[in-house]
Order: sequence, then structure tokens, then C-alpha cells
Amino acid sequence: MAANPERRYALEEYLELERTSEERFEFRDGEIFCMSGVSEEHAEIET
Repeated sequence: MAANPERRYALEEYLELERTSEERFEFRDGEIFCMSGVSEEHAEIET
């Protein structure tokens, strides 16, 4: 059984995902990665 090739996404697909999702993502070389959330301590330091 052959493995499926990794899917590459267009920039427009990534931007649409960013607009419609509550999560944050990173787009790199056609791949989309889910970014981890921020801890409460980090959020407190940032504000």
C-alpha cells in the first residue's frame, strides 16, 4: 500500500482558515501547523 503524499496548501486556503477559526496557525512552505495556546502566566506578562 502506497503512502499518500503530504498535502500542500495554497496561501489563500491558509488565510481562509485563519479568518474562520478561533485557533491560530502557522503557514510554512505549503504546510499548516497548529500553534499551541498561551499559558495564563504568559498572558499576564504580555498585558
